[in-house]
Amino acid sequence: MGAAREGDVLIRLEKRPGDFVPHLSGLGAVWPAERCSDSLAGQIRDAFILAPYPSIEHDIEFGMRQMADIAVKALSPGINDPTTATNAIDLLGVVLSHAIGREIPSPLRRDGDGTCA
Repeated sequence: MGAAREGDVLIRLEKRPGDFVPHLSGLGAVWPAERCSDSLAGQIRDAFILAPYPSIEHDIEFGMRQMADIAVKALSPGINDPTTATNAIDLLGVVLSHAIGREIPSPLRRDGDGTCA
């Protein structure tokens, strides 16, 4: 937000937490593009955390996918472990029950004065 305000630009993020980012792909777009200085581009890049592998600390959906994968694999004919599948489903239910009462934030952010950033 500070970079957008300082550069008097609109920034559209192209990636969500947990998205795979191929080498040299864009993380976002700046409008109007002619106002995007090297300094502003650096500030935007610095706002991202890039890592070779996903983590549940930065991507809650990744942890949920892991629990669902455990449940599905536990029920496969080669494993046939219904107790593990049940435990994974129970824990996934706990996570979802905490998420149910929360408001999903809008992808749009506005400055305190009402201008879009």
